Amino acid sequence: MRTFTILFAALALAACGGGSSSKTADAKPAGADAPGGTPDAAGATPDAAGAGVTGLGQACDPSMTGQCPQSAPDCVSILQGKGFCSLTCATTVWPANADAPTAPDQAASNTCKTAYTGAAGTGTPVCSLYGGTKPTTDTNTDWACGIACGTYMSMPLGTCPTGLTCQIQTGQTYGFCD
Repeated sequence: MRTFTILFAALALAACGGGSSSKTADAKPAGADAPGGTPDAAGATPDAAGAGVTGLGQACDPSMTGQCPQSAPDCVSILQGKGFCSLTCATTVWPANADAPTAPDQAASNTCKTAYTGAAGTGTPVCSLYGGTKPTTDTNTDWACGIACGTYMSMPLGTCPTGLTCQIQTGQTYGFCD
C-alpha cells in the first residue's frame, strides 16, 4: 500500500454534472478564497444526520493501519481531522512550478460516486484531494476521493457520514467531511 500526504482539496462540482495506508493531512480547500483560511469547524461535533457507510467515507484513524476495506484502502485526513477511507480516483500531471496539478476529468468523480455507499443527502463524493508540494519538474500526482458537504452555489451537498465532521474554511459555504 502507498502512503502520501494530502495537502489540498479542490471542489469542482461543475465537472460533476451539477454545478489501508495512512495519509496524514494538513489540507486546505484550493481556490481564490482559501489561502490563509482557518476551519470554521473547530470544536465542532460530527454531523448527526449522515448515515454510516462502509468503504469510501467510512470513519478511520490515520494513525492506525488496516481499518479500511480493499474498496477504499487509504485512511486520509483533511485539516488534521479524524480521517476517512478513500481511494485513488485519478493521476494527473502537476506541471513544474504550477500552483496546482491539472484537474481530473468527469470520469474520475464518477469513480468516486460509484464507490460511495452513503444514502441520499449524505455528502457528495468527488475526485477532489491531492497531495504533494509544488514540483520543479512535471510530476504525476495522485488524486483521492473526498466527500463534499455544505452548500456550493445554492446546491446542497449534504451532510457527512456518521463519525465525520464537515470542515468548512472561513468565508466558504461548503467543505469536506473529515
